[in-house]
Amino acid sequence: MSAPRPGAPDGIHPLAQPFLFVFKPGFARLFVLALAVLLLVSFGVEFAMTGGEGLSKYPEVLGGYEVLPALAAAAAIIAAWLVRWVLGVAPDFYEREAGDLTKTESESADG
Repeated sequence: MSAPRPGAPDGIHPLAQPFLFVFKPGFARLFVLALAVLLLVSFGVEFAMTGGEGLSKYPEVLGGYEVLPALAAAAAIIAAWLVRWVLGVAPDFYEREAGDLTKTESESADG
């Protein structure tokens, strides 16, 4: 962590301020809609370029170049989730290992 900057509003670095729009509500929805529009446009471009003929590597599979990267991205997301689940620790793991906790969860549940 870095020390708070006295000249920066809310402790945000001046170079980071132009990118704060990413964290506004609704940006994720807008981003997904923009990706969906790009996907549909890419289908249209491929159809217009191939015209049902063989400019595509696999002309019998319309949209293969759009679907396969989407499946690869989904597989990467699921794999990352599984790795985090396997390698993850409990939220109080480091405090428990350091002996900073006064009561364990089982003792606090008993009363």
